[in-house]
Amino acid sequence: WAWQSRMLQRPITFIRSCRNRVTEDGLNSIQPKQKIERKGAQMIDIQEHLKSARRTGEIEFFIVERKEDCVVSRMPVAAGILNPFGTVQAGAMLWLADVTATVLAIGKTRLGQKGQGFPLAINLNAHLLGNQRGGDIRAEARFVRKGKRVTVVRTRVIGDSDQILAEVTTTHVPAA
Repeated sequence: WAWQSRMLQRPITFIRSCRNRVTEDGLNSIQPKQKIERKGAQMIDIQEHLKSARRTGEIEFFIVERKEDCVVSRMPVAAGILNPFGTVQAGAMLWLADVTATVLAIGKTRLGQKGQGFPLAINLNAHLLGNQRGGDIRAEARFVRKGKRVTVVRTRVIGDSDQILAEVTTTHVPAA
């Protein structure tokens, strides 16, 4: 598997279009024709990004609808939630789904002074099905099971043109 270890040592740059070139060691190499631009800034070499110790970002979303059986939220796609490739970071989608599901699970519950009754997520199962580079993402959370001790919520993360980006199921139990 020597060819695999050589491939892993190569710097990776994400590009919009490319041309193949065979190097002297016989391996295909991708040469960029044009680097991807993200919000006016040029894309950096991914290896350079991975070596960096600094990670920053900003996530903001809005609850747009609260019903007894459904909560809908909306998150604008902004630079702070994009990965180096220019699409929404998977963690940002999961955060949106988890918080939306938690708001649904709380419902009209009166929480204790120390958070008693807060619906703690004890399991999260996610299927990432798509992504996007701009626009808005919305999350729609609905109950699968609403019990006194265990609540299960399914949240669909939906992008532009009603494309399903993720299906997330969370299980919650009330904090003691």
